[in-house]
Amino acid sequence: MKLLFRNVRKSRRFSPRGLKTLTLVLLMLGMIPALYAEASWSGFFEKIFPAGKEKPRAEARAESLSLQDVINFALRNNLLTKLALEEIEAAKGQKLQAASELLPHVEAGISQARVGRMNLEAMGFKTNQPLIGPFNTFDARFRLTQTIFDLSAISRFQAGSTEVKVKQYEEEFAKQKVILEASLAYLGALQSQGRYKAAEADAKLAKRLLDQANHQHEAQIATGVDVARATTRDAEETYLLQQASMGVSEAYLQVQRVAGLPYGEDLGLSDALSYLGEPEMSKDEALDLAETHRLEIRILSDGIRAENYLLRAAKSEMLPKVGLSGDYGLSGNTPRQNDRATGQIVAGATMPLFEGGKIWGAIKEASSRKRQLEQKLADFKRQIEEDVHLALLKIKTERQQVHTSRSILELAEKELKMAQDRFGAGLGDNVEVIAAQTTLARARDTYVSALTSYHVARLNLSFALGQTGSFYLKKADQEKE
Repeated sequence: MKLLFRNVRKSRRFSPRGLKTLTLVLLMLGMIPALYAEASWSGFFEKIFPAGKEKPRAEARAESLSLQDVINFALRNNLLTKLALEEIEAAKGQKLQAASELLPHVEAGISQARVGRMNLEAMGFKTNQPLIGPFNTFDARFRLTQTIFDLSAISRFQAGSTEVKVKQYEEEFAKQKVILEASLAYLGALQSQGRYKAAEADAKLAKRLLDQANHQHEAQIATGVDVARATTRDAEETYLLQQASMGVSEAYLQVQRVAGLPYGEDLGLSDALSYLGEPEMSKDEALDLAETHRLEIRILSDGIRAENYLLRAAKSEMLPKVGLSGDYGLSGNTPRQNDRATGQIVAGATMPLFEGGKIWGAIKEASSRKRQLEQKLADFKRQIEEDVHLALLKIKTERQQVHTSRSILELAEKELKMAQDRFGAGLGDNVEVIAAQTTLARARDTYVSALTSYHVARLNLSFALGQTGSFYLKKADQEKE
């Protein structure tokens, strides 16, 4: 259904005052829907095209990198953050497309045609001369189309605005994932570095014990078997040291891969694996923090809001839509022959009467998408509770593991010293020394693994609370343990 309210055609030129009045009326009518959707034109375009300053680019230097340095490089170079930023731009583009349904559309057209013959009788005219032509037709004009009232278009624009917020939250969540990945890579490098230092200490110890066995053998206190045992142990520790060195190289390459650093540079880490002794957090406090800061809740909540707008848009398709169109231009045989200024203004309203179930199908689809997100949100809140409980339990266990492994290391060092003293006094062979040395090497590796697992538990707790950016390590020069 279309109602024609006004149709004015003139064969003479519009007066300048009439043209100005027409233009002013069309522009004022065109601003109504846009002002309804946004508080102001300036705010509307600022939201679509936010003015931002380009961030300064830092140089990639890998001589001595802290955890925060690696995170900063990863946030700048990681594919996840780049793709998330592009998704924000795509959402802004979709928002602009939705806004275009509410804004004025102006176009210009020009045509020149040569008609050979035209049958007037075929067009319903009774005349003695049914065939006319040839003749020329020329037309050049501006056309304006403006939506006056369309609730579905307004709802789609609101859904587009909400979708931009969703993509911004997803970009922040992508940053948290990158921080998590960079932190895990950094912890892996520190673990490999700690194992290398432990293997280096074990190799030096094996060398000293070999020298001691040789001296004891020269003094005829030890036997050749003792020297053979010490020599074998020295070779084993040298082999393990080479393996540890390879592990450090692989871990450093992983850090460079995550951070986007050049592979050819030597990498140094300024942070260290050390026990921090942070106070324990209660379950209620942790759950409150998680429900407040977990970005997944915001993503799902705003996704539900966007789907609600799309559902409203689908339902509004059954309502009337009011529009305004107008044109003004030059019509004649040629631009200089019989040319006259012509124009028209048309206001109309349309409303669907039967569309084959398309609208009801769109309503059903939008309702289903909204219910799916609501179900995901309810399930995710349960998942958050589980994540927090597991993270708190894990970090409590890892704290105990650190203390236990530290005690084992101290006892292993005492056992080795006692075994060395007995062997040096000639009270037995070096079997006890080799066994104590093996126990010490295992204790060192266990302590390094316990420290790494402790920091991984801290990182997992930060991620479960939605505060991954708060994770930190102690500087190597501040290490007290």
